[in-house]
Formats: sequence, C-alpha cells, structure tokens
Amino acid sequence: MGTLVASASKARNQHGQPGIFFAFPDLSCRNYGRYRLRFTLMILDTISSVPGTVSPIVSSAMSQVFEVYSAKDFVSLVLLTRYSFNSMLIV
Repeated sequence: MGTLVASASKARNQHGQPGIFFAFPDLSCRNYGRYRLRFTLMILDTISSVPGTVSPIVSSAMSQVFEVYSAKDFVSLVLLTRYSFNSMLIV
C-alpha cells in the first residue's frame, strides 16, 4: 500500500556521493512475512502520451529480501540512517 509512483530527486547518499533517488515515504505492508520489491524505471511522457498506450521500460531491479513483523513481534527499533533522519526534519 502507498504511493506506487515517485519522481526522481537529486540528493547525496550517506557517504556524500551525488545520486538520483526515488522516495516512497508511505509504503506499508498489511501482512507480516518476507518480501522483495520490484522497481521498474519507465519514461512517463504526460504531454504526448495517448490514453491506453504503454510507456517504455528503461530498467528494472529487485530489492533484497526484507522481513515485515507484526507489532507484537517487533522487539527493537532500527537505527535511522542519516538520510532518513534528515528527511524527516524537512517539512
């Protein structure tokens, strides 16, 4: 659940290296278990696109496996990375 599309943003990673990032701040999961995410980079041309046409896929990648815990089984708080902490301060 959450926003399924994100625009590219220029930023620096936790090591200060510049890059292009896609943020999904409201991504959530209703069921606990082990999951992977598939990311597909597409060119969405809203000016010349025709309804019903398919946008070209530029690239695609899979995330590493991650685990979603139920609230009662979650026992520790993961430390925030510098990027996620800083992004929470920007309002």
